[in-house]
Amino acid sequence: MSRTKPHPCEGLPAAARRAFDEVASGSDRPKASAKTMDTLVVGGFVERIVRLVHFGDGLPPLQQIGYAVPLNLHIAWCEHWASPKTRAGGKRRGRSDSNQTPDLFD
Repeated sequence: MSRTKPHPCEGLPAAARRAFDEVASGSDRPKASAKTMDTLVVGGFVERIVRLVHFGDGLPPLQQIGYAVPLNLHIAWCEHWASPKTRAGGKRRGRSDSNQTPDLFD
């Protein structure tokens, strides 16, 4: 079964989709390789955020790298996961009336 709305990272490798899902669900430092994250940044799927942490010990500041998903892609990701699933034949599951609600807890 698949969802009626496509994933924002459709066509990217599975590792990139997993990393995108982690960032979209709230993790600013996903468990992914630097190459995978660079692929997402270059493609515009995530934004790299660099924070400078000062410890006041006279040394240069520490750079912390985090990631965030742009709002338009986050909305598309939410719609993907909230959209109802379809069967192999393309038939929608659920009630047959026009007031369809997504099956969030299947």
